[in-house]
Amino acid sequence: MLNYQGVANAPDRRFFVAPPPEIGEVVAGESTLRAGAKPISGGLKFGLYILAGIAATAVTTLAWATMPGIRGDRQPGPALPVIAVLSLAPFLLFVWSITRFRHVSGFIGRVGAVRYTVTGRVTNRKKVEFIVFAEAAELRTKLTRRYLNGMYTGTKYTYTWVDFNGEPKLALSGRFDDSGRRPEPKNAFNFAEAAEIAWSNFQLRRADQELAQRGSLCFQVGYNKIVLIGPGFIEFHFGGRVDRCEAGDIKSIQLQNGQFSIQHRDARWFSSKGKFSFPYGEMGNARVFLFAVERFLPKSTWYSGK
Repeated sequence: MLNYQGVANAPDRRFFVAPPPEIGEVVAGESTLRAGAKPISGGLKFGLYILAGIAATAVTTLAWATMPGIRGDRQPGPALPVIAVLSLAPFLLFVWSITRFRHVSGFIGRVGAVRYTVTGRVTNRKKVEFIVFAEAAELRTKLTRRYLNGMYTGTKYTYTWVDFNGEPKLALSGRFDDSGRRPEPKNAFNFAEAAEIAWSNFQLRRADQELAQRGSLCFQVGYNKIVLIGPGFIEFHFGGRVDRCEAGDIKSIQLQNGQFSIQHRDARWFSSKGKFSFPYGEMGNARVFLFAVERFLPKSTWYSGK
């Protein structure tokens, strides 16, 4: 089976649960469980925590004895508990991280996706994140790159599938570092991104039916804006006003810094007339929209910035 990146899974990977039939033919899957992996015994885990306590005690004693102005005949002051906690916490966290048994198996199907998370033992009750595409109306995605004092600190993501009443069917969110490397296998972003691609392909099949019936595809932006796109045109229904751009009248199309914008050939730099823009992250089924733009509007006008 291929993983979410379209590469064969390592031969030692094991899926601890089978995919449900509701998601259709499975096209990709990933599991963090390796063959032969078992939870660490309670006795060994207890022993490691005891060693962590001993190590923390040693560090606390050394720190207290070497603090400036401290002598062995002085009574412990209020700083001692703080030192003890600061010494113990890293050791406990380290033991917890190396002894925790938590694994994830996920599957991407043609008509749905599912992700299972289990802790403790593979036979324990599993957390299930599940979406059947036919039950959802749109997918809303948002990725925000965060900076602190000009330094990149990570990317926050949110993927939310909603039903035809606007109620969430599946929501995935978290953080990851996208500065040149893939998020760790347990990060839900990997699953969400692969599910988005499968969802978009599913929506394209829906789109052909909508296009045949209405002559255009409809995309919601936020809660009060609509963009219609069809063969050779795009319409913006913003603020009660309708503006239509024929393909031949489009000067440029841009997706830059999370902002989608389009300019009419008659637009001038000193005026907002003929210029349309909106945050890409506020559009439902945004990836499908990009597919539609590439399909119906002239590629010569495209500029994609970073």
